[in-house]
Amino acid sequence: MKPIKLSKQQKYILTLLAQSYKNAEIVKITGLSLNTIRSHTKIIYQKLGVNTAADAVIEAKQLGIIEL
Repeated sequence: MKPIKLSKQQKYILTLLAQSYKNAEIVKITGLSLNTIRSHTKIIYQKLGVNTAADAVIEAKQLGIIEL
């Protein structure tokens, strides 16, 4: 299995999702548009092979991509 690579921005958004922030809150924190957040989230889900934020967080923790 090849390693999953996320950009710095994707890791940051994933970390915020892990802290239970919603997309609208992430927009305020990062200054990015809602469409950009959604795009990053979609890419994160695809790379991790999941369909929800909760599953993305669990998978990322198991793979050592994020720590909380």
